[in-house]
Amino acid sequence: MEEEARMSMRQAVKPSQGPESGGAGLGRRIGVHFADLGGVELDVPPRASSPEPASLS
Repeated sequence: MEEEARMSMRQAVKPSQGPESGGAGLGRRIGVHFADLGGVELDVPPRASSPEPASLS
């Protein structure tokens, strides 16, 4: 039973190599999906101050 669960999990996380994915990773598939919309260029504002570390106390 444990081996069946392991096999199911391996199959679930196995990278998709089917014809619908073209063997590409998730990022490439998302890029292809939205390619017709064009890209977006965002202006990154200058950082006004240094980030403060979280207080864990």
